[in-house]
Amino acid sequence: MSEMDFEKRLYNNLALAVVKQAVNDWRSLCEMSEEEREEVKTKFNFKELTYFFKNGCSDYLKETGVPATKIYRRLALERRSSEKANKAVV
Repeated sequence: MSEMDFEKRLYNNLALAVVKQAVNDWRSLCEMSEEEREEVKTKFNFKELTYFFKNGCSDYLKETGVPATKIYRRLALERRSSEKANKAVV
């Protein structure tokens, strides 16, 4: 493996780790109550994550062939489902 291939692989792994962390953050927010979301909003929130998935995520996924819009649509659906479940519990 050439040094260029190695660096490209490292970059791709880092880029995917960033996207995975954003997905994990989103899902964590879905599981939180409104009060818990307020406590963590300076670390991560739906507004910033939505911006990331709609505007910056595609650059991170260039080499994967996975469209950022597909990930965002799935996450938005998960959010709506969790909000409906939270309302049903209350």
